[in-house]
Amino acid sequence: MVDTHAALFEGEPSAARAIFELYGTDLIGESASTAADRLTSLFVKLNFRINGQDRLSVLLKTKKIDPVTGAPINCHVCSVSLSAVDYMRSGKQWVKVGQSLEFAELGNWGEAIPGDSIDIKYDLAPSTTAFLFDDGGSGQGYYNVGKSILALENAQWKSLGYISTGEDNSGNCEEELDPKNSNDTLKPCWKSKGTCKHAVLH
Repeated sequence: MVDTHAALFEGEPSAARAIFELYGTDLIGESASTAADRLTSLFVKLNFRINGQDRLSVLLKTKKIDPVTGAPINCHVCSVSLSAVDYMRSGKQWVKVGQSLEFAELGNWGEAIPGDSIDIKYDLAPSTTAFLFDDGGSGQGYYNVGKSILALENAQWKSLGYISTGEDNSGNCEEELDPKNSNDTLKPCWKSKGTCKHAVLH
């Protein structure tokens, strides 16, 4: 019998290999049906080193879809679930060393900010490496942006929290309020903006 998946295990691990190893299903085009109401695709591939060893993590994003129409379910609180398969280079091969199923949620409106926005990496401990991912959300006229901290510890991914770097109430405010209008329920507009440069962890 011919192994139709043998090619997946040649060269650097792909989204197709990660999806097959995690869900046992095939990538068709850019996504795979991993449940009746779930669609999974590549979020980002991360290459890095831990203790002098080459590592690669394939992070996958899963969004909810209408099981009847197949259309994505989008709403301001609809995030995507992140899963990951972690690999280590052994000679010329990449060997799977861990997997993390739906370890975090990111984004809104049924999508996450593209994974290539990652700009900061921390080696927190010999076996723990953390990354900052752009993230944010909205609700009731308020908007928030920041960084989600996701870390790989002993081949298992986990969420370490969220750092807010900016917010505003632009969807629930008025630039010029009339103090004489007692029926005015809107509030003055405000916003804040910051940056996340670094963190010192002990």
